Amino acid sequence: MIKLSDAEWEIMEVLWEKGRSSLSTTLEELHKKDILWVQNTVHTMITRLVKKEAITIHKDTRPFQYEACISKEVCELKKADVILNQAFDGSITKMVSALIGNGRISGEEIEKLQELIKHWQGGE
Repeated sequence: MIKLSDAEWEIMEVLWEKGRSSLSTTLEELHKKDILWVQNTVHTMITRLVKKEAITIHKDTRPFQYEACISKEVCELKKADVILNQAFDGSITKMVSALIGNGRISGEEIEKLQELIKHWQGGE
């Protein structure tokens, strides 16, 4: 499974949101997010992501176009799994308890979680 750094994640976000993009378009989108990297930095990150097989290059166009070849959902699940294992010993119960105890989950979100659990248990 592909592991993305925070910087790589930012580039992937642009590609997930915009779809196929050139280097200059990707750079512009990052600047809109106040990520003020220079073109060489973005090119280096894209090269790393190509090596990781997270991005594909479309060389049939000029300038080259770059496109995510893994979904955001797959990456989110991987990231969630890493956080769950590193911070909560793999326990979803510990994670949810920490979030509820810290006031990070609203009553509305708790209700949604309860509905999801009920649905997964075959109650709906």
